[in-house]
Amino acid sequence: MRWKWLAGTVFLLIIALVAAIYVFLYTFDYNKLKPRIARMVENATGRELNIGGEIDLAIGLFPALVVTDITFANASWGSQRQMIKMDKLQAQVRLLPLLTKDVELSKIALAGVTVLLETKPDGQGNWEFPADESAAGSAEAFKATRISVDNIRFENFDLTFRDGKTGSATQ
Repeated sequence: MRWKWLAGTVFLLIIALVAAIYVFLYTFDYNKLKPRIARMVENATGRELNIGGEIDLAIGLFPALVVTDITFANASWGSQRQMIKMDKLQAQVRLLPLLTKDVELSKIALAGVTVLLETKPDGQGNWEFPADESAAGSAEAFKATRISVDNIRFENFDLTFRDGKTGSATQ
């Protein structure tokens, strides 16, 4: 009889823990993370990331991170201020692989994406980032051992390539 009481207590504690985690995740203000995310990206790339919209977590069987109104700065010599503009990014993450630092995304959905790839006359591309030793050291602490994505979906995707040698643009 005592083991039934113990099993029932353990079961209730597990339910309470799951409920507490759910409440925490549901009520946490993910927008507080915007400055940290922007700083990490800038430290790693030397370029500014701006998240003008909201960061939200859609809780479900596969939790999804939803971020809106994202811009990523172009190289200082670029023809436009922004290299990437995105209306919405949604990424569904599998939770268990995160425990081993593996990032498994079941789906990434990108909407309203504008990408500008361009080169300087000497051939350097705006997708090339300067190697910064301090950024490399800080990025190592957050480096995943493996990243995999099952499905990527684009809506309203616009890609432009500008050749710095010829001045031609392909869209």
